[in-house]
Amino acid sequence: MSKPTWRLWDDLVLRGTGFPVQELLRLADPETARAALDPDNPPQRLRESWERGIRRTAAALLDLGESDAFRAALLWQNPAAVQNVTGWLRRHAGDTTRSRDRRRRESTLARYAQRYHARNETIGFFGPSVWTRFDEDVPVAELRPGPAVIAQRSVHFEDWVIDALAAAVATDPAVRHRIAAARVLGAGISGTLAVHPDGTPRRLPPLDAAVLAAVDGKRTARVITVDLRWRQVAGTPDEDDVHRALDRLAEFGLIRWRPNIPVDRRPERALRAFLGSLPDSPARERAHGALERLVAARDEVAAAGDRPAPLAAALARLDETVAELTGTAAVRARDERQFGRRAVYEDCARDIDVVLGAAVRDALLPPLSLVLDSARWLMWRLGGRLEALVGDLHDEFAAMTGGGGVPLATLVSRLLDRLSDPSWAAPAVAEFQKSWSEILAWAPGERRVRRESAELAAAAATWFAAPPAGWYGAAHHSPDVMIAAAGPEALRAGRFELVLGEVHLAMATLDNGVFTWTHPDPAKLLREAEAPLAGRPRVVPLYPRSPKVSGRDYPTPTLFSDRYWYLAFAPGNGERAAARGRSLALDALTAERTGGSVTVRLPSGQRLPVLDVVGELAQEAVVNLFRPLPPAAHTPRVTIDRLVFARERWRISCQEVPVGAVADEAAAFAALRRWAASRGMPRFVFWRAAAGTKPVYLDFDSPLFVNDFLAAVRQARRREDSVVDITEMHPDPEHVWLPDADGRLYTSELRLVAVDRA
Repeated sequence: MSKPTWRLWDDLVLRGTGFPVQELLRLADPETARAALDPDNPPQRLRESWERGIRRTAAALLDLGESDAFRAALLWQNPAAVQNVTGWLRRHAGDTTRSRDRRRRESTLARYAQRYHARNETIGFFGPSVWTRFDEDVPVAELRPGPAVIAQRSVHFEDWVIDALAAAVATDPAVRHRIAAARVLGAGISGTLAVHPDGTPRRLPPLDAAVLAAVDGKRTARVITVDLRWRQVAGTPDEDDVHRALDRLAEFGLIRWRPNIPVDRRPERALRAFLGSLPDSPARERAHGALERLVAARDEVAAAGDRPAPLAAALARLDETVAELTGTAAVRARDERQFGRRAVYEDCARDIDVVLGAAVRDALLPPLSLVLDSARWLMWRLGGRLEALVGDLHDEFAAMTGGGGVPLATLVSRLLDRLSDPSWAAPAVAEFQKSWSEILAWAPGERRVRRESAELAAAAATWFAAPPAGWYGAAHHSPDVMIAAAGPEALRAGRFELVLGEVHLAMATLDNGVFTWTHPDPAKLLREAEAPLAGRPRVVPLYPRSPKVSGRDYPTPTLFSDRYWYLAFAPGNGERAAARGRSLALDALTAERTGGSVTVRLPSGQRLPVLDVVGELAQEAVVNLFRPLPPAAHTPRVTIDRLVFARERWRISCQEVPVGAVADEAAAFAALRRWAASRGMPRFVFWRAAAGTKPVYLDFDSPLFVNDFLAAVRQARRREDSVVDITEMHPDPEHVWLPDADGRLYTSELRLVAVDRA
């Protein structure tokens, strides 16, 4: 690095696919592609070539889809597709009619194929990960694949399933009276006027209002009864009166009266611990038996592995058990929850030992230093904008209330509303993009831009001069980096190129449960995370259960530290437990103007800058804002030293894409193939036709993938101003290096954490 201000964590994660990428090449037809590119080819000959190609590639796609591993992957994600898609295509394999039903099912299966074979995701056995490291004593790389692709599997409950079982258990009066009710996040009470989380007011009877005010997630109905009687509030209610009041409050949606199940990767432990705290009774035995039945059903799924027949049977029995014990559907609708549609999920570790050597690290650090310096500048500007937003919100509220402190809970709620509109960050991102464009300064029409980090250093230091990060999270960034090499031997020989993927701002992505469960020494990761605490505090949100938070997808960090502070939103709403004495109740904190800036006063009297307290709450709004080049009709590939900083990209109106006629697939294929060639697009690309969607693999030599792309563009054309983003696939299938024991190769990416020590 040009200056030692950035430090990489010693350990990093290698993410990759669970299916070899070369299998996707079976879905291409070079003969048909050549015929499409030949301007002298008669339409009839083109059609004949295309028909041969689509028959051959459709058969290859069905062959992929019927493999045991592929069927098992479908069973995890979309069990109905095994019969409705793969099964339908097999039943109609002899029918050559190109019906709408056939095209739709081919596209569905092709979408799954590209996901399993070409997209680097951390999900199940079709997206395993493995921890790796840099070693200065290794020249370039050491690769030692194990006998199987998967080394370790672990099946977990989604926390909503155990929460649903807890709700069912709580219907037993013998259990319920021992549960401390909790106020639902967002529910409030003032006098006898309650406010539902959706904002609806409701006037309560005096007893119900008094009980709601006493509910804190810690006190049982018996303790609340004693308290009310001692204070002579709402008369002299007995415990049955309080029980009935709690029932009404639960029915109104103001409280949760069930065991608290943390949003955790092992939620069943919390329910088991609660049941263990109950005295021996038939009710306890019934509840314990229900939990153990659910655990046994999960273990049956785990034992099935990726064998489709046992897996299908085990998943079906699990679904039946969940429905019977909880009274809820075992598979949630797509629009019901962002995460966790099934009752369980599987995480897997890859069976390979990868060590990256000095050559890889030395090639990465100089250009990555420029990238990270620019990230520091961007976070400085975004942090300033966040401070201004908080200040404005504070002053607005203080003006309405006559001055003084502002409840931090109110400030946070309004801040998160503002951050949901991306325009808050637009000026900083635009300036960021302008700076990078000035530094790189390519000529119009260039397709390959090469720069040296030493030549860019002075300009970058000027454009991106910035002070150190303003809060703990802003000093941590997580870049994804891919290695392009024509196989493992090419990598070992040093013939490689690095490719920058996403840069996740203000987040140490490796401190996440999807990775930490396989780390040989999690305490080492915690030491890495704690190292910067000497210079700044860290306040970590304890997220309650919500549609955006699940045990598997819980925001970083996963590892708990008794050196962090934890910001508690609503006890009893699925929050994880913090170390004793390290929890800060959000509703007990106050924000105040101090010397021109907003600070937060802790119960101890200590004051912290507001971003030290709420900065990590804003990480979702900043994590994906590292977009160094502005959208353009064409952006060249930009390489700094041996790091591809930006892949070649096209942004095109969907109206400009030649989609052809659905009824003439051969002509539509040829038109698109020629169009792509005329624009200089490579054979392999990724595309998106809607904002917020995942990139989709496209091989322009594949009739199947071209059909899928054209169908999506036709659909997108119904929206005004629709555009399609197309990015070169780099590394492409000819430049992957991650092997298994049989020599098959897989796409992959490295995920790193960089810490700002400036």
